[in-house]
Amino acid sequence: GLVDISSGVGTLSINDTVAETVNLSLNGGGGLDISSTQDVLFSPGPATQFVILDPADSTAGTATTVTVQALDTNNNVDTSYGTGVTLVAGGSATGGGLVDIVSGVGTLSINDTVAETVNLTLTDSEGTGLTVSSTQNVVFSPGAASYLKVTGNASMTAGGSNELTIKAYDANNNLATGYIGTKSLTFSGPATAPDDTVPTVETTAIGTAVDVTFTAGVSNANAATLIAYKAEVTEVDVSDGSLNSTGDASYDLDLTVTPGAANNLAYSQQPGNTVAGSAITPAVTVEVRDEWNNVRTSDNSTSVAVAINNNPGSGTLSGTTPRTAASGVATFNDLSIDKSGDGYTLDATSGGLTTATSSGFNITSPTIQFTSASSGGAESATPVTLQLTLSAASGLDVSVDYALSGTATGGGTDYSLAAGTATITAGSTTTNINLTIVNDLLVEADETIIVTLSNPTNATLGTNTVHTYTINDNDDPPTIQFTSTSSSGAESATPVILQLTLSAVSGLDVSVD
Repeated sequence: GLVDISSGVGTLSINDTVAETVNLSLNGGGGLDISSTQDVLFSPGPATQFVILDPADSTAGTATTVTVQALDTNNNVDTSYGTGVTLVAGGSATGGGLVDIVSGVGTLSINDTVAETVNLTLTDSEGTGLTVSSTQNVVFSPGAASYLKVTGNASMTAGGSNELTIKAYDANNNLATGYIGTKSLTFSGPATAPDDTVPTVETTAIGTAVDVTFTAGVSNANAATLIAYKAEVTEVDVSDGSLNSTGDASYDLDLTVTPGAANNLAYSQQPGNTVAGSAITPAVTVEVRDEWNNVRTSDNSTSVAVAINNNPGSGTLSGTTPRTAASGVATFNDLSIDKSGDGYTLDATSGGLTTATSSGFNITSPTIQFTSASSGGAESATPVTLQLTLSAASGLDVSVDYALSGTATGGGTDYSLAAGTATITAGSTTTNINLTIVNDLLVEADETIIVTLSNPTNATLGTNTVHTYTINDNDDPPTIQFTSTSSSGAESATPVILQLTLSAVSGLDVSVD
C-alpha cells in the first residue's frame, strides 16, 4: 500500500498467513527510481493440527495413497515437524496404521476389496497434543464384472415357473454395477423331460441364447423366467460367452424339480411270458406319472388296478388288484392267468388317469412226459417208480391219463397196476407212477410193461409219452431127466413110454436131445 514518507523514510507492516517468499516492489515514486525490490520469507508456524488430504477414489482391490500433513494454525505445512500420527481406515479397508511424518508430511497406502465408502480418521497415538479432528472419505467402486451368479427358488414343480435373478460380480465379489444393458445369456442345467419337453427361459429352449436386460449389475425383474419339466435335482448355470456361473458351486442355483399332478399310468415292468396258473415274473410294475411322464415318487396313495384287455385264451386273471402305489409305483407280484394263449395284454387303470396297456405276452402250457423213455429191473426189484416231469412249474394241477400194454400180464400175474390218471399238484414239477412187480418162480422170458400217456389237463404232451419197463426174469432153469433110470416089458408090449420129468414148471418150452 502507500508508504507515507517523512524526512525521507516511511514504513508499512507486511503480513502473510501463507508460508511463502513474498516479493516486495515499488510503484509511483514521483519520478524517482523505483526499481528496488526485496524478498521477505514467511516461514510456517509450529504445527497445531494433523490434516488428511482428500484422497483419490479407487476401485475395489486397487490401493489409493492417503496423505497426512502437520499444519500450523494457518494451515501451512510445518516442514520441521517429524512426529507420526495413526490413520484409522473404516469398513473393510486395510493399510491403516502409524503414518511416518517427515518434514510435516506422511503417506499410507489404503486398500479395500469391498466396494464401499471408507471413512478415514486420525488418532494421536504418539501423544503430540496436535488436533486430530480431520476426516475424509474414500470411495472404492466395484471392479469390472468377473463372473455371474444365478439365484431363484431352490425348488419348483415340473411345468411351473421360477423367476431367476442373474447378478454380475467383480473379482472381489462386489456387485458389478457397471454390468448394464441387454446381454445375450445361455442357460444350462435342467434336462429334457421324459416326454421330450424341453425346459425354457423366457420361452427359449435351454441351451439357446436369450436376451436379458441388466441394471446396475442385476437382471431386470421377470427378465429370466425358467420353466422346467423334468423331475430332478440339478444346477442352473448361465454364461454370456465370456462370463459364467461355473467357477464356484455357490455361483449356480441348486434346483430341485418335483413331479406335477398325477396324469397317466405306464408300465415300468411289462408282464412276461409265463406258464398258465403261475405268478407272472418278474412282478408287473406300473408307474403313476405326471403330464411330462415324471414318476410321482412322493405318491403313496394312488390305487391302481389291472385287468385283462386282449384275452386270446379266455383266461381269468388272478392276484391282488388294485394295489396302492409306493413311491409312485404299484407292484403286482402275484398275478396269474389260468389259460394258455398268445398275445395277452393287461390294462392298468386309476380313476381319471390315462390308462396304460401292456405289451403283448404269452401264457403257455407246460409239457408233461416221462423223465426217460425206458428202464428195467430184476423181477425181484419192486416197487418200480416211473417218474413224470413238467417242463415248468404250473399254478394249476396238471393231470394225464396213462394206459398199459406189453408182454407182461397185469392183474397180479406179472405186475399190479391198472390204467389211471397221474396228477402233478400246482407248484410241483414231478410225480410218479408206481408199479408192483410179482416175483414168481416161473422161468420165463423177459417181459415188458408199456405205459402210454394221453389226455393231459392244463399241459401238453412232451416227447417221452411212452415208457417201456422191462422185467428181467430171475428164476433158474428147471432140470430135466428120466422119471426112472430103468424099466422092462414083454416083447409083445408096445409101444413103450419112457417119461421125462422137469423139476419145476417152466414158462418156456423145454427140449432135450
